[in-house]
Amino acid sequence: MARLIDFVRTGELGVVRFGLTKDEVRELLGEPEGVGPATKGWWIWMYGSLEVSFLDGVATMIAVSLWDAPVTFPSPLAVELGPFTPGARLADVRDALDEAGIASALDEGRTFEEQAVLVAGGWVEITFGEGRVDEVIALQPGVT
Repeated sequence: MARLIDFVRTGELGVVRFGLTKDEVRELLGEPEGVGPATKGWWIWMYGSLEVSFLDGVATMIAVSLWDAPVTFPSPLAVELGPFTPGARLADVRDALDEAGIASALDEGRTFEEQAVLVAGGWVEITFGEGRVDEVIALQPGVT
């Protein structure tokens, strides 16, 4: 079983990782529930609470949405949420990251009254709305 805390550490969520092609993701997870173009050549494939984003046909961003319960993943991907359960508070997530030995810091430029962005491990963003976790986003280092 994949663990979301390990995803924060490595950018890999079970079989889903950076560098996979669209065909490889389709082979591993099946057809996406939704597909949409984003900006500047990005494509997003949606599988329940999981989003895999592609740039030039290669997976370069992986995100898990946590604002809606239940959090769902495509079969065969089973994920242990750990401290990232819907509604988890910023302080609790920071404590769990500290306990796991993962450095984190608030991105002060994108944190204000009702939103906070916590950067963990130097490259994973964990977003919070009204003090509660919304999304965990891993962007492949070096991709903008």
